[in-house]
Amino acid sequence: MGKGEWVSRRSVWRAVTVGVALAIAGAACGGGGGGSSKSNGEAASTMAPEDHRASGVEVRAGLAKLGGIVGQVGLAASADAKSAKQLDEGIEPEWQKIEGTIRANDKDLYIRFEDDFAALSKAAAAGDGSKAQQTAADLAEAVKAYLAKYPG
Repeated sequence: MGKGEWVSRRSVWRAVTVGVALAIAGAACGGGGGGSSKSNGEAASTMAPEDHRASGVEVRAGLAKLGGIVGQVGLAASADAKSAKQLDEGIEPEWQKIEGTIRANDKDLYIRFEDDFAALSKAAAAGDGSKAQQTAADLAEAVKAYLAKYPG
């Protein structure tokens, strides 16, 4: 109907596109599930997430999964802050699986991811769809930058 409705729909489609692009980028780079780094479950449970080293395949798969979650948060933030916040809570467990490898490979991109995840969390909690979608786009760019440097 009005201009605001058109902008909202366009923003939703942009967020969907970002999420799909992140998922495709991860899958296209071989996001299979091969190679487990869990040789000793006890050691893994006492290790700090940033000390864990995931394989390149695990990082690509993790980034693809995170891309889907980030896209969903971006979409939900403008419609339902509670849902966006719940979706956002799924980021940290996935991030912990791969953050150590990303941090070891590129500290600047690691900080960029951390900062963007914090901004996305804040936008989700506030129901700020515009900020959430912009942050989702920033995260998509960070994923592209990381995969360009470390294709696995």
